[in-house]
Amino acid sequence: MHAYVLIPLLLACIFTAHAGPPRNALTGATSPYLAMHAGDPVAWQPWSKETLTRARREDRLIFVSSGFFACHWCHVLQQESFSDPGFAALLNQHFMPIKVDREADPALGAELRRAMQAISGRAGWPLNLVLSPQGDPLYGFIYAPRPELIARLARIHRLRQDAPQRIEGLAHAASAELQPQPSPTACLEADAARDLLRDALLQAADPLAGGFGEGAKFPHAIRLLAMLRILEQAPDPALREHLNLTLDTMANSGLRDRVGGAFFRYTTDPAWQHPHFEQMLIDQALLARVYLRAAKILPAPRFRSTAERLIHAILHDFAHPSGLYVSSISALDADGVEGGGYLWTETALRALLSDAAWRATRHWGWAHHDDWHGGQLPSRIDTSPESRDALQRMLKARPRPVHPRDKLTPIAANGQLLATLSEACIDGVHEACPAGQRLAARLGVLTHGDIDDLRDLTHLADGLAGWGRRHNDQVAVEQARAALESAARQFQRADGWQTSRRPLPPWSGATPDLPDDEYPSASATWWRLASRMGLSNSIPPCPSSSVREEPLAYISTLLEAVEAARPMNPRDAQGSNVLSR
Repeated sequence: MHAYVLIPLLLACIFTAHAGPPRNALTGATSPYLAMHAGDPVAWQPWSKETLTRARREDRLIFVSSGFFACHWCHVLQQESFSDPGFAALLNQHFMPIKVDREADPALGAELRRAMQAISGRAGWPLNLVLSPQGDPLYGFIYAPRPELIARLARIHRLRQDAPQRIEGLAHAASAELQPQPSPTACLEADAARDLLRDALLQAADPLAGGFGEGAKFPHAIRLLAMLRILEQAPDPALREHLNLTLDTMANSGLRDRVGGAFFRYTTDPAWQHPHFEQMLIDQALLARVYLRAAKILPAPRFRSTAERLIHAILHDFAHPSGLYVSSISALDADGVEGGGYLWTETALRALLSDAAWRATRHWGWAHHDDWHGGQLPSRIDTSPESRDALQRMLKARPRPVHPRDKLTPIAANGQLLATLSEACIDGVHEACPAGQRLAARLGVLTHGDIDDLRDLTHLADGLAGWGRRHNDQVAVEQARAALESAARQFQRADGWQTSRRPLPPWSGATPDLPDDEYPSASATWWRLASRMGLSNSIPPCPSSSVREEPLAYISTLLEAVEAARPMNPRDAQGSNVLSR
């Protein structure tokens, strides 16, 4: 018998004889991601004051695992490890297992990601951290095969048994390093801010394949929007060239579902061919804005079609009965096959298409991968009538949505979608007008006191303000103002911004400049909206030194520095931040 088979069997014998934490507490969870783990043998607990207090009282290391419903590797880790009784025995006996849905608790997800980045040099999902009983970060990993993961966790447990003070001292020191520290501020002239940002964007750009970086390729919509904004202000051949390369490549590659029109979250390869198939609402909302603006600013009318098809896909595939839009669509189909609904076999196409349409597909570009068992993914497609006929037949043959969806309807993502629909409606995308009006009405009635996350409130305000200004809807403008005022009352402190009213790790604290992540910075968004609306004390402070040191993490903040020095013109007075205009 192989060693990797013996390990879980031995662990089961050793650990199941001891009393552990209570049974899995995720039964009845409203989050589909958490509910997915309710049947695990791991005794998952929620992140709460009660759970953290119990970990301290029982002197248990904390194993916190964060993910989201659509995440491919989250499903893999569950199937390989979290469903295994031997692995569960180890966690239940010697750790306090906590499961977090990063979409349901974005502020906590961001803090866990920040800690992961600091202690391991990388971050992603599923994100797994081992914390001390006091909640300080000790060790982190994204994914590991079960035998390796068991060995790592068993070793961490032994190390703490042998040298508890040393281990917890290291964790406490790491937590102290993560805590926000006062840093010098320095106001940036508009030209200096623009040059700093432009140089950082081009330095990170991949001049051969487009996009940014040389490994896995993410669309990085915020970076693309920043490039478009700088290019809009002054001609820049280098930015123009990179935008054309990147946007053409993304629209005609494995990053995009060419049949339905939406974009996947990322590809695992630098050539944009092999996605993991999850689709996120925030990516779609921002990328639709990218392609709408690129069509006008570059100018490149071909990008208008990409934007229109993407908006159509959002409105049909992400719509929720509540009137809002869901967070994500899973990487796995209903049978658990990765990408199954997006992949095509020759047999299926021959049965579906006319002879002419079938022959046209032979000239398409097709991405394939050894791990894809459902067929191949169409990528490069010509615009011939036969190809258009093939795409229409393929679209009609698929269920909509293609894969299972998350049920969460994040306010922040819906706010950014409203900002995009507002812009699309003004630009003549007729489908966007009634959809935006319905979404504005739905978001406008939300009770601000029930929203306990700064990101949700600021992006709610961003969407409502953009819709109200562009469409002469004074009710929406006042609703946006009320959301901003509520955000200030709840989250603004003398030393910066808190991000949530929910329990956060001990290293979290008020921060003057919040970074971008998948969303534009909540603090930069608040300052721009507040100054446009004339809220009291709405002059933004000079940015901290972190902004100069990590310009790509603070794109929204730098753009606000660029915009602050410009005289306002009618187009600026839209009530939205520079990324949502």
